[in-house]
Amino acid sequence: MRRDVTLKGIWKGPRDRLDVVVELYQQKEIQPIVDKVLIFDQVKESLEYVAAGSHLGKVVVKVV
Repeated sequence: MRRDVTLKGIWKGPRDRLDVVVELYQQKEIQPIVDKVLIFDQVKESLEYVAAGSHLGKVVVKVV
């Protein structure tokens, strides 16, 4: 069997605005709130976790 997978990014604005935000985060030492980090093999569990709505902060899926 063969599986086709499509990953899509999300556009939230121009790159120069992102650079400004990243610089501000570095200057103010702001850290994002990360609730859970999972590996790509756990993507099903991560989607279920987010769908349950019990997370606080970002749920990160590492692609290695």
